[in-house]
Amino acid sequence: MEEIARWDGSLALTVASHNGLGTSHLLRFGSDELRKRFIPDIAAGRKLAAWGLTEPGSGSDAAAMRSTAVRKDKGWVLNGAKMFITQGSVGDVFVVLALTEPEKRQKGVTAFLLEKGMKGFSQRPLHGKLGMRSSDTAELVMEDVYAEDWRRIGEVGGGFVDTLKILDKGRITIGALSVGLGRGALEESVAYAKERKAFGKPIAEFQALRWMMADMATELDAARLLVFRRLGSPTREDRTRAKPPWRSSSPAKPPPAPLPTACRSTAATASPRSSWSSASTATSSSAPSAKARARSSAW
Repeated sequence: MEEIARWDGSLALTVASHNGLGTSHLLRFGSDELRKRFIPDIAAGRKLAAWGLTEPGSGSDAAAMRSTAVRKDKGWVLNGAKMFITQGSVGDVFVVLALTEPEKRQKGVTAFLLEKGMKGFSQRPLHGKLGMRSSDTAELVMEDVYAEDWRRIGEVGGGFVDTLKILDKGRITIGALSVGLGRGALEESVAYAKERKAFGKPIAEFQALRWMMADMATELDAARLLVFRRLGSPTREDRTRAKPPWRSSSPAKPPPAPLPTACRSTAATASPRSSWSSASTATSSSAPSAKARARSSAW
């Protein structure tokens, strides 16, 4: 991901969204039927996957979504809109989150798989972004979209928990993408500083600019190491599966070795404080050393 983002952030974002969001959600939580039907084309690149979570009125507070899915016959009727969806207008397969039990908020969210061209499902491209312009962004609109129950991904009401697990690992990908963007900025800055001349020499030879580029390199390296550290740390899903320490199946530590016979009586009768006091008393009442006697006679 860092290598792709170093040269093209938009392409890196497209890959991250396709692999880490849409495909990952389907692969990890979809039924065998869904995976067999869609994963081969998605993995081969014949179909592009997208992920619909954000709405016009719910971004970070994903549980505030208003899109709904209501039971009807052997399926669900979806209504609502999703905003700022990567691959929104060029995608083929969409994982969409909707409320199946609105009164339960995050515990009433369920995921569904929709396809381009379904009746009532429309895609509206968004233009005028400041950056990442070759990464497609669009609005998804659902107007009485009927989805059979086999299109449901995961358990009813389990979509929000599954979403958090997807986002946990997706943030690592975005971290690597950001490192790639920073690396590209640094490498291009160094190359330009070697070409641009001022006062008869390349500006890369001016110490103030060297300090700036050294700071950039240091922060970039720190960011990369943070991404690597996150790769080795447990995710929300790993922590859920982990056993509490009091339920650990590891063997108990062996008991400490017994004291030698000669020490047992002393240890049983003397506390650390009394032992210390005895040692102090013995030291203070002991006879003066030879050096002390010699000093006294000299005086």
